[in-house]
Amino acid sequence: MQSKLIWIFSGASFLLLGALVMKVDRDYVLDKKTSLAFYSRSQLSALSQAVSTELNAVAKMVAISIQQLKSSNSTEYGSDLPYSRFQMLGTLLPQSSSDSNWSFEKTFFLTNSGTSEIKSWAPGQIVLLLRTVKEHQIPSDSNFVVTLQNPQMKKTYIAVISHFANQWFVGLLGPELFLSLIDHQKGEMKSKSLFFINRFGQVLAHSTSEYIGTLMKDDPFVGQIISENSVNGGGLIERKMGKTFEYFDRATDSNVYSIVSTSQLEVFSDRKSNII
Repeated sequence: MQSKLIWIFSGASFLLLGALVMKVDRDYVLDKKTSLAFYSRSQLSALSQAVSTELNAVAKMVAISIQQLKSSNSTEYGSDLPYSRFQMLGTLLPQSSSDSNWSFEKTFFLTNSGTSEIKSWAPGQIVLLLRTVKEHQIPSDSNFVVTLQNPQMKKTYIAVISHFANQWFVGLLGPELFLSLIDHQKGEMKSKSLFFINRFGQVLAHSTSEYIGTLMKDDPFVGQIISENSVNGGGLIERKMGKTFEYFDRATDSNVYSIVSTSQLEVFSDRKSNII
């Protein structure tokens, strides 16, 4: 009888311990997921605001610079001017009919920076990228960002197209446009990946610089963002290399999305020790 009671007590204790372990683990997982989602969304919200601020500053600089250049009657500008960070500046004319394309009204180029080389391909690439973009998709006081690839040197450039005062302005820069925003986050990015994309799936900036200018529209998560045209969202994504928690947020009045990705293994790295 005593032996039977011991077995009953041991079994009940084992079941109680198992239930306790399951509850602790469930609470741990929920807490980790909730904390990660909250932190990621807060981080992305701040980044989106920074992106909007940066793009608005670029748009104003481009608009002012082009007005000055128009009055100078020159198609080139020197490296000693405030707007010499731009390789090219210009104004666009939208599609005049359903079967027409965007076209450049005016173009200006930075002197002694491969002007003739940039002139030979950059305007054409911008017009080509915009062939599927309608006028209403770049509403007033908004920015549309795309990447361009130099066909000879395979160098990436970023074009900021701004709709301001019923005109479309273009500023062409190097890939450093969002570099400071990425660098500012690197101290907190040891186990994460941070990148910016546009509605084409082009990578505008990345915590791994080699990805800038690449195309990610076939990525399942990026493809979902593009197709749904959501402002923010995210969750657990299953990939070939493992599951990741990914969240995104779109900068106001632009086509730029900030995305942060964290490996599930990293999120739950201390799960076993917590159970023990």
